[in-house]
Amino acid sequence: MFSITLYGHLVIDTIYDTNCTMMEFGGMANMRRTFCQLDPKLDVGLVPTVIGTADIFINRAESERTSKANLNVTQLPIAIKQSKISHILYINELPNTDFVSQLPGIVTADCCKGKLIDLNLLKYVDYLFVSDDEVRDLDGILNAIKGTVIIHSPTGSVSYKNKKEQTYSIDPALMVKNANVLGAGDMFAAAFLLALNNNMTNAIEYAHITTSTLLKKTNEKI
Repeated sequence: MFSITLYGHLVIDTIYDTNCTMMEFGGMANMRRTFCQLDPKLDVGLVPTVIGTADIFINRAESERTSKANLNVTQLPIAIKQSKISHILYINELPNTDFVSQLPGIVTADCCKGKLIDLNLLKYVDYLFVSDDEVRDLDGILNAIKGTVIIHSPTGSVSYKNKKEQTYSIDPALMVKNANVLGAGDMFAAAFLLALNNNMTNAIEYAHITTSTLLKKTNEKI
């Protein structure tokens, strides 16, 4: 049995960052790298259900990134794994979501820019992560979801459980300026899931602080 199993998109990224161009795996690979940094012994299952590609352009001056992606190039067979937590990457862009209703344990998911999420899937989801620039039809999401919605941004997050709102603001000292923020949402989700797996009571705070720390380390190397 795994502690956390990741389902969904594995992406081959071509990254254009200032005068540098590189290729690396993104999507669930971003989360896997984060788990390896935070807890190398964590038992993580990987079930890519689709392989995609993306061209990503980094704007350090604004700490932003834009992308042009084809996330659903190749679909793969899906094998459900027993796990304490089952996480779905980019649920709103998956071509096949039949497996969602079969996932064991605590079910979590995140979204990316693109299609509206199928609200019928949210009755299976305990935690949904959405970045503040990707939120669409919030009222519909809140009415449909089984559990908690967490809308995160570089300055903090707003979470909704049973339509009750709770806000968390980041200490300005933790803000990362002129940064390559690629994968920040995946880092946030991974840190939150690790806290959830470890039964921490401050999962949102831990996820924000950890994401800021990892982004600083990543950008120091560049």
